[in-house]
Amino acid sequence: MFEPGVSTLSRRRAVQIAAALSLVYFAIQLVYIWRLPLVMDEFDGANEVYSLLSFTPYKDFRPYKTVLGYYLQIPPLLLTADPWTGFMLSKVWLALINTAAIFTATLCLATLFTPGAALVGQTLLISVTTFLERSSELRVDMLTAWVGLASFLLLLNRRWLLAGVVAGLSFLVSQKGVYYALSANAAAGVFWLFESRDRRTFRDLVLLNAGAGATIAGYIALWAIVSTPWAVFSATFLNHGAIAFAQLYDLEFHWHRTLTRNPFFYGGALAGIVALAAARWRGSVGSTHVMTAVYGASMFALCRWHKQPWPYFFVILMPTLMVVHAAVGELALRHRRWAALTLSLALWAGVIGPFTYMPDILARDNTYQRHVVRLARAMLDEGETYVAGNDLVYDREQAHPALRRLSAPNIRAMQEWPKTRLDTVIAELEAAKPKLIIADYRVGGLPIALGEYLATRFDPLWSSVSGYAPLIDVSDDSFDIWFDGEYRVESDAVAVIDDTHAASGTMVTLRHGRHRNDSTAPVRLRLIPAELAKHADPAMEEKRSMFAGVYDY
Repeated sequence: MFEPGVSTLSRRRAVQIAAALSLVYFAIQLVYIWRLPLVMDEFDGANEVYSLLSFTPYKDFRPYKTVLGYYLQIPPLLLTADPWTGFMLSKVWLALINTAAIFTATLCLATLFTPGAALVGQTLLISVTTFLERSSELRVDMLTAWVGLASFLLLLNRRWLLAGVVAGLSFLVSQKGVYYALSANAAAGVFWLFESRDRRTFRDLVLLNAGAGATIAGYIALWAIVSTPWAVFSATFLNHGAIAFAQLYDLEFHWHRTLTRNPFFYGGALAGIVALAAARWRGSVGSTHVMTAVYGASMFALCRWHKQPWPYFFVILMPTLMVVHAAVGELALRHRRWAALTLSLALWAGVIGPFTYMPDILARDNTYQRHVVRLARAMLDEGETYVAGNDLVYDREQAHPALRRLSAPNIRAMQEWPKTRLDTVIAELEAAKPKLIIADYRVGGLPIALGEYLATRFDPLWSSVSGYAPLIDVSDDSFDIWFDGEYRVESDAVAVIDDTHAASGTMVTLRHGRHRNDSTAPVRLRLIPAELAKHADPAMEEKRSMFAGVYDY
C-alpha cells in the first residue's frame, strides 16, 4: 500500500488489506489484554455492568454514566462465574467490537475518499500507542467514540437526521458524546454558511439537532417510566458537574505523553486540517474535505479543553483524526511526488516510531492482580461483603458505599469529615460485617480514625488481602465473632477463650456470635479460611501494589 499511485488501488484489494490490518490490531489487543494490568476504573466499570443483571438504573441505583454502553458489555459476563475470566472476556469482546468498527469505518472512508487514503487513515490509527493500550479497556469511551464516528460519517454523507440521531446515541453511551454533537454542528454550520447558503441546508441543520435532541429526550422518557424525569435528568446532566468542569487533577503530562509518542498522528492531522482548508480555498477539494477539517478541528479543541484527560480519554479523539488523515491522504496521493513523501513519513514516523514503545509496554504484568482477585473471590461466599477502594470483585458487594470508589477527591473530602460522621460509618461497618479488605493506596488514604478501627478487625493475610482477624483487648470481657471457622490465636500469653486455654499459634474453632474472654494479654484471632490453602500462591505472598504504573504508559 505504500507505493505511488495507491489512490488507484482496487476496492477488492483494499478490502483485503483493511481486513488484514484489522486482524493485526486484534492480535495486538489479545496480547495486551493478556499482559497489561487493569486500571482502577475497569473494575468499577465491570461492577456497573454486572449490576444491570439485578438492578434497574435510576430506580435501584444512580448510574455513573448513561447506560447504553453498559448494556452492550453484558454478554461476556454471562459466560463465566469467575470474575477474572469475566474481565478478560469483556476486554476481548470490546476488542472484537473495535476490530469490526475499524474495518467498517475503513470501508466507509474508501467510499468518501479513495481506498488508498482510507487505508492510510486505518494504518495510522492502529499504530497509535495510546489507541493500542487503551482501546479495549473496560470502559465506555471507545464505544462512545465508535458511535460518534458513525455520526460523523453519516454527516459527511449528508444524512443529516440520522447523523443527529446517532450523535444522540453516542451521548447515551457516555456524556462525552456531546463533543460529537458540537463538532457536527460546527461542520454543518460551516457547510451552510460557506458552501450552500440555502434554506434547505438550514433545515437540515435543524434536523441534525432535532435528531440528537429527540434521541436524548426519548432516553429520559423511557427511564422515567421506572423512575422520574428529574431523577434521570439530574443523573445525566447535573450530578457530575465537578468532573466535567473542575480541575480535579493535573493531567497535562498525559497529553504530553500521547503527543510525543505519536507526533505524526497528531501533528499530521493538525497540519492536514490547515492543508484541507487551504485546498478548499483554492477549489482543489470539495465540501466533504472542508467539513472534515472543521469537524476535526472542533473535536481537537474540545478534547484539549477537557478537564480530565486520563490516558483512556484520548480514544474519544482518535477515530475522528483517522478520518482527517484519510481526507489529507487523498489530497496527497493525487500527486506522485507528494504520495511517495506522504507514505514514507506515514510509515516511518506514524507506524514504525510508535511501535518501538511496545517492548516497554509489554514489560508490565497483571499476574498479581489476577491472583488477588481470585483469592478474594474464593474467600467471599454469596452474601458476604468486603472493603476496597474499588469494586474489585464485581459479583460481590462492598460493605459500605462510602468506601467503594475512593478517588483522590473523595479521600480528600473524607479527611474533613467530623468525628460523628466517621463514627456512623464505623457503626455501619460493624453492622455489615465485611469479611476482608483488599488493600492498596486508596484504602491506605482513609482517615486515621477509620484506619485504626479497621486495624482492630482485619490484619494482612496474603498478598493485598487483609482477612478478618479481630483484636480482643484485655478489658473486653466478651467479644463478637462474625464468621464460623478456624481461628489462629496470636498473643503474648496463653489466651483464655470460653474457659478454654489456647497458646499462641494454636487453632481454635469458633462459631459466630458472642464469646467470653479471660485472657491476660491482647489476643488476635485470625480467621484462616479453607480457601487460603487452595488459592494462595506462595510466590504472591508478599504484598505489592495492585495498580503499579497503570497510568505510566
